[in-house]
Amino acid sequence: LDAKDGELSSVLKCIEFDKEEISWEAPTLSTLCLETSYTPDGRICMVGDSMCAYYNKKGQMESMYTYSGSLLSYDIDEGQAAVLVRSDETRETNLILFDLSAESPLVIPVNNSASYVKLDDSTVFLMSTENVVAYSFEGKAVATVNLDFAYDRFLREDEYLFLMSYDQIDRVNFNQ
Repeated sequence: LDAKDGELSSVLKCIEFDKEEISWEAPTLSTLCLETSYTPDGRICMVGDSMCAYYNKKGQMESMYTYSGSLLSYDIDEGQAAVLVRSDETRETNLILFDLSAESPLVIPVNNSASYVKLDDSTVFLMSTENVVAYSFEGKAVATVNLDFAYDRFLREDEYLFLMSYDQIDRVNFNQ
């Protein structure tokens, strides 16, 4: 992490604990790296505050996507990423799905009250003030549960969602 020309920048470095030298170092990106994840084939997915990028096993960037708005929420798992972005100009909210590449992500317009996204077993869960909707990585809504209360986040365990707010935790059945 560094600051360059007044912007935060990140550099990915591959460090193997059985070696003394750095295996590789990627070029600097003008984003704040929030999280990385390995894909099943050993590549790397990086989610930043302004972009998502994929790197090969040698640290060379394969694909990159720059968000057109402000990052609201994200989650990443085994190289798949889901990013929730609100456009500063149009005030539209989009769920952007990256399925092992940032070349052609799937952009899904969603409810403007959407605030939290979570990945679990290649399913994307999107929470808004009205409901939680589960999406496949093809962009199809596969399940929905309506909410009676405004929650901040949730955890999924088996067929249940544990809905959490500042002073309340509720459990709902969520079968897909």
